[in-house]
Amino acid sequence: MGSAPAALDTLNELAAALGNDPNFATTMLNALAGKQPLDNTLTNLSGKDVAGLLAYLGLGEAAKRGVGTGENQIPDMASFSGVRDYYGKQLLPGGLILQWLTIPSSAAAKAVTLNNGNYQLSGYKWPQSFGVLFAVFATKVSGSTNEAYAISVNRHSTDVIVTWNARKADDVHILGIGKL
Repeated sequence: MGSAPAALDTLNELAAALGNDPNFATTMLNALAGKQPLDNTLTNLSGKDVAGLLAYLGLGEAAKRGVGTGENQIPDMASFSGVRDYYGKQLLPGGLILQWLTIPSSAAAKAVTLNNGNYQLSGYKWPQSFGVLFAVFATKVSGSTNEAYAISVNRHSTDVIVTWNARKADDVHILGIGKL
């Protein structure tokens, strides 16, 4: 361009290289749009609303749920916390709690004899107190005789008192079901 600055020479060279196309941006956009990979996934996803995307991906109702412990929510693993040992608990979504403890046969020697001839043992505790206590069960681990176990539990306390009708020493498992 004669005496034009070098910058204008560069622009002139660019225009010549682009074929002097005044709509170069549109031309390039259209050319790039045709370069989509041969896989049809992007074409299939294009223009769909959320429901269409969920259907295309095969995601059911669970994909639309929030995380939590309420109705229509999906609980995360923190909702299933617990302590798993001889004295343990398992928390379930919605506040349900299972608690258990084992009283070893060696503890029978510490039992107190009641006036009616039964034996009573205290000093054992749940891992935590119940807000609502639905049921308590006791069973012995082994043996061929049948003993009856009465369990006294205050839902606002962690104390567990066991009463039974025979001096025989057996390990006793106690299970409580309730709600926090």
